[in-house]
Amino acid sequence: MPLPYPYDSWSGGYSIVNGRDSRSDTSYMFGRILAATLIRVSSEFNSPLSTTYGLQEAVDDLPATGGEVFVPPGTSLASVSIVVNKPDVHITGAGGASIIRLADGSNVDVFTFTAAALRFELDHVAIDGNLAGNVAGSGVVGDNALNAHIHHAYVYHCAEHGVKITRSGTDPEEDRVANCHVHGCAGNGIYFETYVVDSSVVENVCNNNNNGIYLQAGNRNLVEGNTCRWNLTHGIVIEDEETVVSDNICTFNQGHGIYVNTAGSTMVSDNTVNGNVQDGIRIYRSSRCHVSDNHVYDQGNGWSEIHIEGDGAGDASYNTISGNECYRYVTFNTDYGIRIVGGANAVGNRLFNNVATDHDVADLDDGGLNTVYGHNQFG
Repeated sequence: MPLPYPYDSWSGGYSIVNGRDSRSDTSYMFGRILAATLIRVSSEFNSPLSTTYGLQEAVDDLPATGGEVFVPPGTSLASVSIVVNKPDVHITGAGGASIIRLADGSNVDVFTFTAAALRFELDHVAIDGNLAGNVAGSGVVGDNALNAHIHHAYVYHCAEHGVKITRSGTDPEEDRVANCHVHGCAGNGIYFETYVVDSSVVENVCNNNNNGIYLQAGNRNLVEGNTCRWNLTHGIVIEDEETVVSDNICTFNQGHGIYVNTAGSTMVSDNTVNGNVQDGIRIYRSSRCHVSDNHVYDQGNGWSEIHIEGDGAGDASYNTISGNECYRYVTFNTDYGIRIVGGANAVGNRLFNNVATDHDVADLDDGGLNTVYGHNQFG
């Protein structure tokens, strides 16, 4: 099919690599020539004839079995969403130098990949959502995604979310967001919206968003090794069942460091949580969770290092709180070390081997019923 953007007329739009026509290859490069590995080139990059500066055309030109598109260094403007709807597509670039920027007034998601885009991979590109020029739009959106892998990407200044996995049909599963830097988004940095299962958010940096990481209504996910700082609400929000939250750093967020909300059987372990304005770790209307071996210190005045709360709308019962260190390190005025609130809606919680010292009101404030204690150090 003819390309809707300029191409090299001397070779019919196809480069000759090592004496062969590149049309047989499934790896494409749009834009300018780089080194000796060019596959398909446009003689002019950033063509005004393309609303995605050639990227959508490059994706569309891949065979039905997929292939690779390379985004060269430079800034490309997109005024419509770049849609991937075939399997095994890999979009890669030169890291932070390969910038795809949403044009002013576009108000769309920069990338969208559908259920047909099995095993979609996006890495080593930068996505600028241009928050100053748009009121809507996320950086990367996967709808019913299966086995998608977003990694080593820079996503910033989006009017909505940085990376969003959602569901309109079948459950997204086995998706992975790893080693990304997501910052300055008006929504969530990384957002698993509904029914995402068996997926992972690993070793990302999510700073200065609304929430750093938000998992909603899914199951059996992993949130591990992430850093969430200076977010306008919470560092990590978990509304999943049976999810593991481990080895994260959640500091200086304006809300809670880690917020487990109506999420049963969640494991929160080995996290460092400090300097948040509200609670360090908050378990709310969530039962049978395990909160263990966390370092939690220096939260805001009037709040707790670890807070367990149930009410008439949901119990916080039979949680295990063990091996945590809760203390004041500098001059923050955290009121409580470990606090349980809820009476008959906070029953049978178990506290073992915790240390809580130097808090303004109490190192332990137990407002639940039938709490079990063993080998704690308070005061």
